[in-house]
Amino acid sequence: MLFGLCLFGLCLVGVNSFTVGAQSDKAWEVDPYRVSVWMVMEAKPELSELGAKELTQQVHRYCRNFVGGGWRFVEPPVEARPIAGGLASLEDLDFESLVTSDPEVADLDKLFVASLRGGAGGIMVEVRELDVATRLWGPSYRREISQRQRLARDVGELVIQSFRPVVRLGTAKGKEINVRMRASRLAPPEDPLLLTTPEDWPLLLRPDDVLQPVQIAKDRHGKPRPGGILPVPWTLLVVQSVTDQGVACQIASGLRYPLRGSSGFRLERIALLARPTMEKTVLRLHIRDHPEQPVRGCAVYAVKPDTNQTTLIGRSDAQGIVPILPGDEPVRILYVRYGDRVMARLPILPGWKSEQLASLPDDAVRLEAEGFVKGIQEQLIDLVVRRKVMAVRIRRRIADEKYDEAEQLLDQFRTLTTREALYRQLQDRQQRYSPDDRRSQGHIDRIFREVNSQLQLHLSDALTGELRNELSAAKRGEKPSSPEAAPSSGDDGESVASEESKAAVDSAEDDEAEG
Repeated sequence: MLFGLCLFGLCLVGVNSFTVGAQSDKAWEVDPYRVSVWMVMEAKPELSELGAKELTQQVHRYCRNFVGGGWRFVEPPVEARPIAGGLASLEDLDFESLVTSDPEVADLDKLFVASLRGGAGGIMVEVRELDVATRLWGPSYRREISQRQRLARDVGELVIQSFRPVVRLGTAKGKEINVRMRASRLAPPEDPLLLTTPEDWPLLLRPDDVLQPVQIAKDRHGKPRPGGILPVPWTLLVVQSVTDQGVACQIASGLRYPLRGSSGFRLERIALLARPTMEKTVLRLHIRDHPEQPVRGCAVYAVKPDTNQTTLIGRSDAQGIVPILPGDEPVRILYVRYGDRVMARLPILPGWKSEQLASLPDDAVRLEAEGFVKGIQEQLIDLVVRRKVMAVRIRRRIADEKYDEAEQLLDQFRTLTTREALYRQLQDRQQRYSPDDRRSQGHIDRIFREVNSQLQLHLSDALTGELRNELSAAKRGEKPSSPEAAPSSGDDGESVASEESKAAVDSAEDDEAEG
């Protein structure tokens, strides 16, 4: 007898595994959503009279007339209550409490929880959708209902409004990816009073809709692994076109390769509709691994994908906050710049989330290095102009045979900061900068190489020798071939500070003429 029961148990396990495999092979486009609507009522006489079960059935009938065969309704248990006595807000719900109340929740695709509370002007209804596969809650939709005879209809409208279609991802090709809409080939309702056009069917996507991709790692039984449900960070999909062949989407991501690979039995890649419900999104910038440390003074730019034109949105305040308002495109591509470096590329759907946190590396060392290098560059420009001016004056004294004055000016010229002195400053300071972030270290090394190249190009030691040779030749009675000749190539290049240098030289020549 015991052996027979064990054998029967093994058969059940085998049948269950076969069923899971069969369901995974089922055509996605003709697989309806398994949905259920739960009513949570405040403990008031006027609400208890409504009857949760009867109201739920009425809402099911209304939704079935609207969505057609796209939803398969599952009756909730009569006593199912996520929290006894109603809810202050559906934001307090969590998946585990719902499964504890009714384990069959885990077998659904969509769960809609409707909270009914007494209000001053009638009944306050709040509806929120849970996508069971991803464990992700959608936003809450609220409405105050004054006419009880419209209660089922209004709740049904909120249920349909809160519904987020699900798509299965194909293989990404560059920044493009095709997706398949679930239940999209099932029959929509034919009642023209419910749907003006077939495109109004809530199960379908439309151009400019935005999707949130999610990857689900599964065990050998097809169940999500602990911690295996992961929304792809800083990645959104923008619907470009919807045809009979599928849905083409553009990938907007802050990652280099956000959607590698393809879906399989152990890895499911899907996406949910992301619908903005607020006026703006607050972007909060903080130092990586230290959320309590805001990053101040970051410049945030919006980039137009077609023209790459950038527009400054604002700078992060003392709390690291920058408000992001909607733009011309559904998704705004933001570049976060701190100093001379682009710290992050962030796609944001304004109004989808109230706040989004972006962690940035601690870049204080890089900023200090940039400030030092800019100081050296300013010193270089000043030095180039001063050398240019003094060279003009020395050559003017030589041309006027005022050799003693030329000698004095040449002595002053020799006291100017040399290229070797600036080299030593750079080398000593560069050794102090060793940030933990590799990108910051690479940036520091690059800007030091650049300023070293500028010193090599624009500060030549040959000019001192040229002026000394011209003065010696003039004292011997030899006339230089070109006493007003410009400095030799590679010295005091005009490109460093051409306008400043020309203005200073003109001023020096005017002073000489007045003298």
